[in-house]
Amino acid sequence: MPPFFWKLIQKRKVLCAVVALAGLVFSFALMLLARSKLEMSKQIEAVYDNLIVTCSVTNLTGTQEDSLELPNWVINLFFTGVTVQGNPKPEESFDTYFRDIRAKTTARCVLNGTKMRLCGLTAAEGAVSLPEVTWRTGYDLSVLDGDGLYCLVPAGIQGDTIQAQMESVEGEKFTKELQVAGTHTGDVACVYCPWIFGLDMVEKTLGHRRADSIGGIFVDNRKMGVFWETWGSRYFVEPTREGTPVKWEKSPVYDTYPYALTIYDDVLRSTTEQLERNQQLFTAASRLLLLAAFGVGFVLNFLSLRNRSQELKLQYILGVRLTGILSGALLEQGLLCLTGITVAMVGFLLLFQTLFGISILMVFWCAELAGTILAYAITMRKCFLETNVQGE
Repeated sequence: MPPFFWKLIQKRKVLCAVVALAGLVFSFALMLLARSKLEMSKQIEAVYDNLIVTCSVTNLTGTQEDSLELPNWVINLFFTGVTVQGNPKPEESFDTYFRDIRAKTTARCVLNGTKMRLCGLTAAEGAVSLPEVTWRTGYDLSVLDGDGLYCLVPAGIQGDTIQAQMESVEGEKFTKELQVAGTHTGDVACVYCPWIFGLDMVEKTLGHRRADSIGGIFVDNRKMGVFWETWGSRYFVEPTREGTPVKWEKSPVYDTYPYALTIYDDVLRSTTEQLERNQQLFTAASRLLLLAAFGVGFVLNFLSLRNRSQELKLQYILGVRLTGILSGALLEQGLLCLTGITVAMVGFLLLFQTLFGISILMVFWCAELAGTILAYAITMRKCFLETNVQGE
């Protein structure tokens, strides 16, 4: 402990109070910024966890996601349990990245002498919203999830069952009886049925599987980039305004990619980017505060030295080395600043029941001491002290 340490503290009560107050204000502000940054991080995580991001197979411009006549290999990318025929052959189903796969397919049929469309939908309602439905007792949207012979008919069609007449690719006519689960107010020429049944009817009537639209909801929004880099970009391109064809060098079937995969993540991106910008502002403010702490430490000590020539001379006469003078100054500033930090932590804990940014408080404390060291390094040179002694 340098000589006269406590006496010097008592003699400079105002200055010492200013140093402690500066420590309190700076540290409280730094903890507030740390808390705000953490809140921004939580909000970003909440956005990734809760915001629904969908994707759909589209044309190359991203303007059409229905009536695309998607071939079997596209269907197989999104659904498991189906043998892939021909190329390109996927190594893994997309369903590991998606939930609620939305798909629609359409077969031609005749109902009561009228040409109709038999639209197979997944329970996620396909890429096109299901019109308003009036469900009959005991039925709900889950009927589209299975392979049962159920259907939704246009409002006005009576009866508990319908007879859908179709013709196979070989020219053989056949009839399927479907249980009416409800009525809809949409297209009067459309009968909705489960996706699996509709896909089977498409294969029987056309000779191959085909989908009008396919899309899904990402299971984990954080994995969108990984999904695209690993799988999506192997089979699709990103949509562009011009829809310029892109050469598909690895495909033995296609010269260019026939479809794009449109990911509707605009809301996610704009929201997270704004929150990340806020985080960057808080980080910049924290750095400015640390720089200010360094400056305050330097200025306070520099001004203090101008009024302490007698004290410094006395210490030098008593044989205290320059390192001892600096040690005393560091001890004084460190304790005073630490007092302010402690008071700030107690107040912050009372207000928010927790502490934030403990590590940055240590950086702040070190910045304050660094300012002290710089002030003494500039002012307390041996020739300065000897001049003071000779001037007495």
